[in-house]
Amino acid sequence: MRKSFYVIALALLCGVCPLLGQTSTEGRAFWVAVPIANAPGGDIKGFEPFIAISAKNACTINISNPNTNWSHAPITVQANSWTVVKDIPTAQWYDLSWTATSCGEKVDNKGLLVEATADVSIYAAMRMEYSYDASNILPITAIQSEYILQDYPPFNSEGDAHATFVIVANDNSTTIDITPTTPTIGGKPANTTFTISLNKGQTYQVVGTNTKSFSGTRVKARNGKKIAVFSGADFTQVPGGKSARDCLYEQAMPIDYWGTEFVVTKSVERDANRVRITAQEDATEVRIDNRHAAWLQSGETYEFEISEDLAPTIKEIQTKAGREIPDIYNGEAHYIQTSCPVAVFSYDVSSEYRFKETTKIGDPSMVWISPLQQRISKITFGACGTSGTTGHTNRHYVNIVCLTADVANITLVSDKGTVFPLTFTPVLGNSKYSYARTFLVDTDDGNPDKVFTITSRSGVVAHVYGSGTNESYAYSVGSSAVKRAINMEGITFTDGAFAEEKFCINTALEFDAQVGTDVIDKVDWDFGDGITQLNGPAQTSHQYETRGWYDVYAMVYAHKDCPEAQYPPEGVRFSFYVDRPDTIKYETSKCVAWDDPLATDTISDTVRYNCDSIIITSTFIRRASKPSEVDLRGKDSLQLFGKWYYQTQDVSITHTNQQQCDSVVTYHITIVYCLDIEVPKDVNPECDGGTSILIEFNHHKGEIDQAQFIATIDGQKKVFPLTVSSDYKYFLLDVSTITPGAVIGEIQVHDPVCDQTLTYPITVFVRLPNTILHQKYDNIVGVTLESIKQYNFQGYQWMIDGTLVPNKTESIYYQDNGFSKGQYIEVLVLLPNGKWIQSCKLNLVAQEDINNPFRPAEQAEAQKVMSRGNLYIQIGDQLYNTLGERIY
Repeated sequence: MRKSFYVIALALLCGVCPLLGQTSTEGRAFWVAVPIANAPGGDIKGFEPFIAISAKNACTINISNPNTNWSHAPITVQANSWTVVKDIPTAQWYDLSWTATSCGEKVDNKGLLVEATADVSIYAAMRMEYSYDASNILPITAIQSEYILQDYPPFNSEGDAHATFVIVANDNSTTIDITPTTPTIGGKPANTTFTISLNKGQTYQVVGTNTKSFSGTRVKARNGKKIAVFSGADFTQVPGGKSARDCLYEQAMPIDYWGTEFVVTKSVERDANRVRITAQEDATEVRIDNRHAAWLQSGETYEFEISEDLAPTIKEIQTKAGREIPDIYNGEAHYIQTSCPVAVFSYDVSSEYRFKETTKIGDPSMVWISPLQQRISKITFGACGTSGTTGHTNRHYVNIVCLTADVANITLVSDKGTVFPLTFTPVLGNSKYSYARTFLVDTDDGNPDKVFTITSRSGVVAHVYGSGTNESYAYSVGSSAVKRAINMEGITFTDGAFAEEKFCINTALEFDAQVGTDVIDKVDWDFGDGITQLNGPAQTSHQYETRGWYDVYAMVYAHKDCPEAQYPPEGVRFSFYVDRPDTIKYETSKCVAWDDPLATDTISDTVRYNCDSIIITSTFIRRASKPSEVDLRGKDSLQLFGKWYYQTQDVSITHTNQQQCDSVVTYHITIVYCLDIEVPKDVNPECDGGTSILIEFNHHKGEIDQAQFIATIDGQKKVFPLTVSSDYKYFLLDVSTITPGAVIGEIQVHDPVCDQTLTYPITVFVRLPNTILHQKYDNIVGVTLESIKQYNFQGYQWMIDGTLVPNKTESIYYQDNGFSKGQYIEVLVLLPNGKWIQSCKLNLVAQEDINNPFRPAEQAEAQKVMSRGNLYIQIGDQLYNTLGERIY
């Protein structure tokens, strides 16, 4: 266990807390160079190669050319920002107007130095309208001396296409050996080494002959001096033979950072991606999705394609889409594993390389696929949108690969705070890894989200890419990269490093030589205290019994299946300090359960080691109280410790007892509700002739145990019991003993829960029963003589189906054409006191349903006749009075 008070970890080795603390692609100094490019028909316009800076912390950026004395004004960038620098003079880049001879091999001053006052990530782009690609740039601390190049075989159906690469020296008097795999425009033969010499910041560009690839070309600086190499193509189709064309641009990765394990993913909105794998050693086996794919010799390249599953016609479609048919793998992601280190690049295909009628979008681009061992835990990047009248890039995506066990810990957030949802899918060939393909932004829409940060626990491998009209780009967002180092207690030490932390005496310290992408076979450990471990494992532990400084030396052997000459053992030596602990005493206490039988109320001592100290802790036992219960009751609500409760429930609350221990009290809260209803002030219900009426009301809460209607009738106070419906929707009032008319009274309801009586004033309109009406035949209704005698009606007004019938004011209602099925009738009668009273409705019997014995076979019509001052009904030759009695 290492001491905690030295908090200055070896931060100078890593700027973004990458996996295992490895050196990352962030840094403070970078070399940038962009080789020549081209456009359709040589129509170069909108030329704007640029440098983009991604900064986690605010800092100052300086861009200069040490060999031309040009420098840009200092640039201040903010924390978590993305800054694009486009105003670099064209003279600092390679010339636009070039020919096959003018771009031949010579020493130039085209190396730009980017320096920052804090760790940043740098991206560079070759861009002109129609032609665009970008690359993540390695810091000077990460560039090395030896490279094997890869590009895509250039092809342009409308003209020449050339592979290119540019070398930038980091030191004066740098001698570089170059072995091209194809003849150069400058006349250098294939497979023959030639040598150049560069000073710091100077560049050397090499251009291949038409349609020839530089894949497998070796570039090596002598005496371990560092160089940066940028490769690609000036203008090519991918694959050849299918429009359209674009430049390719990527910084070559030193062979020290090549790996043996990768996941490649297909680009969104593209039908296919081409993937190329270049071997570092002879007899390198390539396996894809756990199946053998190829054997490669040193410098040899294997190509395959990721396509949509259009079997069985995909071969036929492939033939039409391009001139070459490589091995085809369906799906969106594939797992690659090799026996020795390789370089893997993915290529977006040309916009016309389509298998189905999809939107024509984008053009070729290339991107380095980082080995899975180089996962990085945090990185900030941007969307490189461009503009143009006939060519521009606006739609941007990111593909992310991570450990499946870590998908819940991956976040993607923009500088504006937008959190992007990520949907991960296990990789087909190795479910240990998962991938996500996510849309970022359309920069044509003015969306403010253009800077993005990925964070994770165990690291990711990712690349961003964009497509638009006639152009596209892609670049790796960054990775961890280290040549050789030892990880001890979570800190990575390179050769010659001194630890700024102290470590514990008599504590097992963990050492791990498995840093970077190499496969470690064995390690000869010398722990600096006279103990050695020869032919030991990559991971081991050791403890020290004496305080002081120790020099650990590890001789690391890697890749036993690859040639020893290429992988000689490498030594790493670093130093750190082991300290002796002092004795410190503390007194403390702890709470135990109230019924814990094992705890006693005595003091116990605990001894532990914390690197610099032996800590003796004296502990006093305190007990919680026995859990208790309390019953509480509230009307409508109850407040308990500042919180209101509105429902019956049990609430457990932890209190602190006299011994300052947490003790639980459970409160049984019972909430009762007072009655709350709404009763109308006027009730004039319809009725079908019964003796009871419904008085509807709205019930909100509470209970009713009894209700009554109280009214003063004929000078006497009378009480009428009310029946309450079981669903609390209405009262039922018996009106058989109540004189029809408006009855003014009140409803009294008793609330048994809150023991209260609620009173509601109400006017009930009691109608006459429909028994006062009598239907004769199928077209006559009259008021019975008995009802006339009882109430002494003074006037009448008839209603059919709820509508007043004009001029029907007699005690008899007659309808010439008979009643229809479903009709009903009511009558308003005038009492001697001048008040009108409505009757309950009477459902009429229709003429099609009635069996009329008085109507003769010829269906004679009924007619009204007057005789001797009396009204009669005549049907045929028969005469009837108004009561339906036949007159002889």
